[in-house]
Amino acid sequence: MSIPEPQKNAPLSADELPRGTELMLGQYKISEYLNHGGFGITYLASDSLNRRVVVKECFPGSLCHRSRLAVKARSRAHVSELEGVVKLFMREAQALSKLEHDNIVGVHQVFEDHGTAYMVLDFIEGHDLLKYIEKPDLNLSPSEIKQILEKLLDAIGFVHQAGLLHRDISPDNIILTENLDPKLIDFGAARDKATKATQALSSLRVVKDGYSPQEFYLAGSEQGPSSDLYSLAATFYHIITGETPTDSQVRITAHVSDEPDPYIPLAKRTTAYDKNFCAAIDKALMVLPKDRLQSSEEWKQMMNAVPVAQAAKPARPAKSPASPKAANVAKAKPRNKAARRTASNKKAQIQVAAATFAAVAVLVGGTYFAKEPQEAIAASASFQPASIAASDTPNPVVEAAAGMDRIIAPIDPVVPVAPAVVEKEVVIDVAALQTDWAGGKVGVSWFLDMPFTILDDGEISNVSDAIEGIDAGDRLVEINGQAVESVEDLRVITREVALSSNGVEALVEVTVLNPATGETTQATIITDVVYETTVETGLRTQTRMQADAWETKVLTVPPADADELRTGDTLVALISASQRIEGGASFASILAGAMQSDRDTADFALRRDETLWVVNIQLDSEAE
Repeated sequence: MSIPEPQKNAPLSADELPRGTELMLGQYKISEYLNHGGFGITYLASDSLNRRVVVKECFPGSLCHRSRLAVKARSRAHVSELEGVVKLFMREAQALSKLEHDNIVGVHQVFEDHGTAYMVLDFIEGHDLLKYIEKPDLNLSPSEIKQILEKLLDAIGFVHQAGLLHRDISPDNIILTENLDPKLIDFGAARDKATKATQALSSLRVVKDGYSPQEFYLAGSEQGPSSDLYSLAATFYHIITGETPTDSQVRITAHVSDEPDPYIPLAKRTTAYDKNFCAAIDKALMVLPKDRLQSSEEWKQMMNAVPVAQAAKPARPAKSPASPKAANVAKAKPRNKAARRTASNKKAQIQVAAATFAAVAVLVGGTYFAKEPQEAIAASASFQPASIAASDTPNPVVEAAAGMDRIIAPIDPVVPVAPAVVEKEVVIDVAALQTDWAGGKVGVSWFLDMPFTILDDGEISNVSDAIEGIDAGDRLVEINGQAVESVEDLRVITREVALSSNGVEALVEVTVLNPATGETTQATIITDVVYETTVETGLRTQTRMQADAWETKVLTVPPADADELRTGDTLVALISASQRIEGGASFASILAGAMQSDRDTADFALRRDETLWVVNIQLDSEAE
C-alpha cells in the first residue's frame, strides 16, 4: 500500500519497531517508520527480494505496550480485549487481501509475529491528495478532479459490495500515481459493516475532524456505506475549496439545538463545477445518515443526472437571518491538516451560552461534545442536585412548582368565581397516551404539578410563593367541586383533570379551609401536566412544557449510569437517529425504538449547566 512518503528523520518512541527489525523469519525487514494511528503502526519495509512494501502492524496503543519486540497487554484487564482486536485485525486483513481493484492498494500477506498481527501491502509511488491541497504547484483541474472522484466511487463501491467499510477516508489516505490514477490506501480502520463482534474495536475509533461523520465519534453507533461517502465528500470539498467542511460535531450540535446548519453548500464556494456535481457532494455531506447518498452508484447517478437535482438543504432551516450561536459556529475555521487522533481518550464539550459557543473542556481536536462527563462540574444553582436526590418523593426537577404554576386570580373568601375559560389546542391526548413500552421495560405515567403538597390528614404544606390566598396549615376541601379527603383522592382527581386537559397544562379550581377561622378560600390556578418515564434499569425522568418547548429532566440515576448522568440533566435527543425528545411520551418511544437494536447502550445529547454533552445510557438492565 502506499502511505505518505517516509519520514526520514521521524523520531522513534518506545512503541515503534526499530530499523532493521525482521518479521516472519526474515522475510520482511523494517526500513522506516511511516506513521502511527489508533489501530496500529505503519512502516516502510523490504521483502526477501529487496522490493519495497508497506507493513501495517496491529498495535492498539490504548490496550498494549512494547516489551522489546513483543506486543503485550497493558494489564491483565486488557488481555482478552487485545486478543480480540488482533483476531479481528487478522480476519479483516484477510478479507481485504481478497479485494482486487485497480484503485485499491493490494494486500500481499497477513501473518502473526511478536504477539500481534501484520499485513503487507503494495508500496505506491506518488503523492497523497493532502499534498495536492497544500502545494499550489500541484493543482488539479476540475476535469481531473471529476475523473479521480469517479474512479474512487467505483473503488469504494467495490469495498462496500464486499461487506466492508473503510472508515478512514481522507486526503492523506488517497494517493495519486504519476498518471493521476487514485489509490485508496490505509485500511487500518476498516471493518465489517455493523457486526456485533466488531464492537470490540469501538474504543479504538479513528476520527479526523472535518472528514469524519458524526456517527464515527460515538461508540457502538450505526455505520454504513453513507459514512464512508461522507468522508469522501468531505475530502473533495477540501480539494475544491481549500477548506474542510464544517465539523460534523458542530453540525450535529446545531441540529439538536434546533439551530441552522452551518455547512456552506459547495455551489456557494465555487463556480467551476456544474450544479449536479455540487448537489451530489452536498447530499453526501448531510449530517444525518438517513439524508445522505446511500451508495456509490446513487452518487454517480446524481452527479451525472439531467435535469439538475435540487441542492441538498441544511439539516435545520434557519429560523432567522442571524442567530448569535449559529454565527459563531459558522466562523469556526476548518483545519487544513488531516490530523489523526483516536477518540477513546478524548473529552470535549460545547458551551451553549446565550451569545456564543465557547469550549469549556478539553476539545476532541476541535469537536465540541463531551463523551465522558465523569469530571466534577459545579452544579447550577437552579439545579441543586443534592437536595433533589435526597428527597424520597422529589418535586419536579430544577425550579419547583413556584416557577411552573401561575395564579389566574386569588378569590375572596366564600365568594365563588367561575374559572376563566382557557381555550388551547390539544397538544397531547392524555387519555390515548401509550403507557407501556418495549414490553414493559419502559412505562409512562402523568400527574398535575400542584403548587403544594398535602399530608395524610389533608393539611396543606410546601405552598408555592406564587400562590396567594392559600397558606401552609390550611386544609384542602375540594378540587373542581370534588371533595378531597385524602392524598389518594388528590391523586385520582388530578389525574382525571389531566385527562380532560390539553396535555400541557390544566385549569384547576381549589377550595381550602382555614381551620383557625373556619373561612374557606377559592383559588383558580393553571398547573403543568407532568409526564414521568420509568425504565427497568432504574432511570426515571419527568417531562413538561417549559417556555413553549418540551423539557425532559433526569429525576433518578441508576447505578449503571452513575458515571454518565446526573440528577437534573435535561435530555435533548438520541444522537444516532437525531431524534429530539419532544412530548410527554417521546423519551419512552425513543428508548423503545433503541431497545429494538442489538446494542445495550445508546448515546443521548443532554444539557447540563448550560453545556451540551453526549452521554451513553444503559438500555438493558441485565447488560454488564
